[in-house]
Amino acid sequence: MELYESPEPADGAEGMLAMQMVGTNDAALECLKRAALPNQTFEGRDMALKHAHKLMTLYAQQLSTLNKHRGKGQQKVTVEHVNVEAGGQAIVGHVAHGAGKTHKPPPEALDHQDMSILDAAPAKAKAKNRKS
Repeated sequence: MELYESPEPADGAEGMLAMQMVGTNDAALECLKRAALPNQTFEGRDMALKHAHKLMTLYAQQLSTLNKHRGKGQQKVTVEHVNVEAGGQAIVGHVAHGAGKTHKPPPEALDHQDMSILDAAPAKAKAKNRKS
């Protein structure tokens, strides 16, 4: 009963899966015990180990199914061939839209004349540092 309750099933589907997992585990362990019996034939041992392997693989699949059902499955997103043309914008990463949040428009692009202001600023700072 403790093995059944340890996955803490939240609903009927999880409860049934937990019972299957306990049964799969018990069967795999029984196959391993039979494979370890003394005076076991090679064929008998080989068959028991093959069945144990299949059952342990099934158990891993059941565990994966349980995690997916609970929303813990791994997610993988692959994006290929993205083109962002001049003037376009792209976002890389998680984007969440919340209610009531305001979105700031992107800053306007600086034209050629504004760039000269940025170039002059470091020169003024260097001149100030020389006087000090």
